[in-house]
Amino acid sequence: MEKAWTQWARHNLAIAGLVTASLLAGCGGGNDATPPTAPETPNNPVTPTPPVTPGPSVASVAISHDAQGSTPPTRVVATFSARVSSILPGLITASGNCTTLPAASTVLDGEARVLTVTLGSFRCDPGQTLKLTVDPSKVQLENATLADNSVWSRSFTIATPPQQIGGSVSGLAGTMTLVNNGGDSLNVSSDGSFLFSASVAYGATYTVSILNQPPGQTCSVSNASGTVQGLAIRNVAVVCATDTYSVGGTVSGLSGSVTLQLNGGSSRTVNANGSFVFPVALAQGSAYAVTVLTQPVSQTCAVANGNGAIGGAVSNVQVVCSTNTYTVGGTVSGLSGALVVQNNGTDNLALNSNGSFTFASPLAVGAPYNTTVLAQPVGQTCSVSNGSGTGGGANITNVSIACNANITTLSISPAVLVLPVNGGLSNITVTNTGSYAATGIGASLPSGWVGVSVNASDCASLAPAASCNLAFSTTNPYVGSNAVAIQGNNTNAINATLGFSVSGYTVYAINGPNQVQVVSEEKAARIWSTLMAAGAPSSTDGSSNTDAIIAADGVSSTAALSCRSMGASWYLPALCQWSGGCGVPSLQTNAVDPGLISHSQSVWSSTELDVPRAWTYFPIPGGGGGGATGNPTTKTDLLPFRCVAELPW
Repeated sequence: MEKAWTQWARHNLAIAGLVTASLLAGCGGGNDATPPTAPETPNNPVTPTPPVTPGPSVASVAISHDAQGSTPPTRVVATFSARVSSILPGLITASGNCTTLPAASTVLDGEARVLTVTLGSFRCDPGQTLKLTVDPSKVQLENATLADNSVWSRSFTIATPPQQIGGSVSGLAGTMTLVNNGGDSLNVSSDGSFLFSASVAYGATYTVSILNQPPGQTCSVSNASGTVQGLAIRNVAVVCATDTYSVGGTVSGLSGSVTLQLNGGSSRTVNANGSFVFPVALAQGSAYAVTVLTQPVSQTCAVANGNGAIGGAVSNVQVVCSTNTYTVGGTVSGLSGALVVQNNGTDNLALNSNGSFTFASPLAVGAPYNTTVLAQPVGQTCSVSNGSGTGGGANITNVSIACNANITTLSISPAVLVLPVNGGLSNITVTNTGSYAATGIGASLPSGWVGVSVNASDCASLAPAASCNLAFSTTNPYVGSNAVAIQGNNTNAINATLGFSVSGYTVYAINGPNQVQVVSEEKAARIWSTLMAAGAPSSTDGSSNTDAIIAADGVSSTAALSCRSMGASWYLPALCQWSGGCGVPSLQTNAVDPGLISHSQSVWSSTELDVPRAWTYFPIPGGGGGGATGNPTTKTDLLPFRCVAELPW
């Protein structure tokens, strides 16, 4: 940049010298100068040459940064040989996989030539890469253009240094040897922190273990292994304990020799009743398990209180021996494969057929028994009853094992099905959503539905994820029900809602032989009437209310008139025909609660309250009507409604 500046300065000085010499020549020299002569008048006038406006000069830029090795820069500096007039967006961009990319702030020095971009608020962890790009074309210069505006780009990869492994020791009262990864050993003689001398490479694993325990102590390691990342490992914890305790108890009923074992290792042979102690003590907090290694001749000894954790000397282990033994057995039913059962967590017995069974090993009288399933048969689950107790003088023969097919789950679609009377078949699709094959899928209908038939032949067997169809048809209408149970031999039960329709309308009541009460679909919003007394106060007789409303306000676009326009038998239902509790069939109970119809807002009834208001009702699916009275609503409000009628079938 300095060279470019020097050339620019020499160029301009040379131009200045020429201009000065020209001016001196035009003005003459000193006192000895010859007087000027009058110039001759030219024959042709000469047009003066216009001055040349100098164009923009060519500038250069130098870009540097303060990165140190693999440490990314915090500052990028662009030095221009010409003054900067403005900076456009996109001068510097950052990319890469750093956890947080830097935010850039730009400062221009007082001479408007040095542009410093500070990079802040970023995080680049070991192994991540940061790429910086500077586009000089995003800087505008004063009366100058860059000779080279190529994009400057640099990438920086963050170093992944190896890390030392260490932690802390507590409770130590001697010297122990720790080792990392089986090679780097370290002798530790006191509590406090420790640090292995050899570092572990980034991404490599470490495992700290105890090579040599301190004399008279047992030490254990936690947080012992892991993978090295960007930070030193300092959380390995070594805890040492010097307290050890004996394990023992009493033997009773022995008439020979019994050999006991502690934790599958240390053994103790006992030849007489009384107390015993194992020769090996255990560290505080460690687990203990006392078992019988060798039973006495003609006796069976059982251990009680034989398991636990060391918190002090253990002296309550009880070994009860008896020459009188009893067997444990019972019966298996429903088995269709191979079953393995156990008694008291051992004495495995494989069963392949139904019938009686007996465990091979007898138990001492007074010792407990507990029969459990070790391995279930394929496709079945077996459960045990009468499986535990304490043996007396007789053999146990009442253990019962019942096996059943594994239960699978079903789903249905649709959940609500309306059957047209004498309208052919309508299907509910059943899907096996469980893990086992379903068998014998069918539908359980309410009692009295003698005219309804179900064809379940398609659903005799249903593999997992497969579907089948239950085909319904009816020759008679009934009040709909949401208690139609769909279930297989080994499945859950799902309740479907089954309704009926006559002439395309849902049945909600049976009025008599070959007469049904039906409800229409929801109608678009209408007014009840204009603000006049209509004489329609009945809470149960919607038909008379409808006649009264039409007589009083027959020219208005009312809900009542819209219902009657469907046919002479159609009318706007009264309030109790919606809510129930008045001795008339209820739309809430017979249509809404089963899920055959629903509403998003209040609907008109035909029951008038006073001159400006009539009753509306808000049906709540599953809410029940009871003695609901509805809501008083201004007659001129626009609300949806449904119509009802008595139809033959």
